[in-house]
Amino acid sequence: MDGGRDWSAEVETLLDQMTEYYLQYTQARLYAPGELAVRRGEVDRSFFIFSRGSFEVLVPGDEGPCRVRVLEPGDLFGEVGFFDGLPRL
Repeated sequence: MDGGRDWSAEVETLLDQMTEYYLQYTQARLYAPGELAVRRGEVDRSFFIFSRGSFEVLVPGDEGPCRVRVLEPGDLFGEVGFFDGLPRL
């Protein structure tokens, strides 16, 4: 430790630099109502960050699809598949 130095400016700069770097590899995508982004079991390295609208997260259930969450602007998903490269759960 350095005696309580405030690292907030350095951390903010680093986060800005990381964001700029990763945004180079992004693309905007607009989904139609009812369109699927991912399917259980598929291998996909996509990582989603929502900027507008909403997105239902549905999982198979005994009586049909079951909604487990609604994603809104600022929410994200897919980060695990992005990093581990394993099939979607």
